[in-house]
Amino acid sequence: MIIKRDSVLNQLPKEVLTEREIIFLETIIHSIRVIDISYNRLAKQLHENKDDLATELPMIEVWNIIDSSHRLRCIVEKTPGLKKKAIWFQLTVRKLKETEDLRNFIQHYNQEIDNLINNVQPLLGHLSWVEKLNGNEAKIGLIVPGNLRQFEGLELVNPAGKMIRSNIDLVTFYMSKFELNLSNIYFQLIDFIKELEIYIENKSSAQQAIIK
Repeated sequence: MIIKRDSVLNQLPKEVLTEREIIFLETIIHSIRVIDISYNRLAKQLHENKDDLATELPMIEVWNIIDSSHRLRCIVEKTPGLKKKAIWFQLTVRKLKETEDLRNFIQHYNQEIDNLINNVQPLLGHLSWVEKLNGNEAKIGLIVPGNLRQFEGLELVNPAGKMIRSNIDLVTFYMSKFELNLSNIYFQLIDFIKELEIYIENKSSAQQAIIK
């Protein structure tokens, strides 16, 4: 679980937060949990990958992560109290915002279908990832949802020089000219959660100091 059981986020100190802050924070926590569930289900599906892996379930999780990340970014940017100029805040917003161009592309999808076909690109994009094996070995996975055509030159993740943080990592969705690393979004949210916890704990400590 991305939010630990003993996290302060599971029991927000309402005595030091305004009602507006609580509304935003509870929405952020819910959205992060949704992304956490989808990402881990996706990683599990890819880890159990067989040559005949059905593409429907992984792509359900992919699009859920994309849409949830977009909504989360909108909420985070509006959350009162957070230090908008802090590096951790900027990094999180920037990472979540990477979903925006892809979602805008989908909004005009009916105008792009012929271009995708003419350029011999999958209509529903494709997914690539790295699976860590024994020692320093790893393999690259690929699924192309909804297509039986033979595609050549599809982009694959390149793990060279990159840290592999888990058994399944660098999970990347490609569509048209867009490339979205879902793993980087997930791991950035882990850092974001730590900073949120520090922010809330500091507010509680400050309140207790005033009481004393």
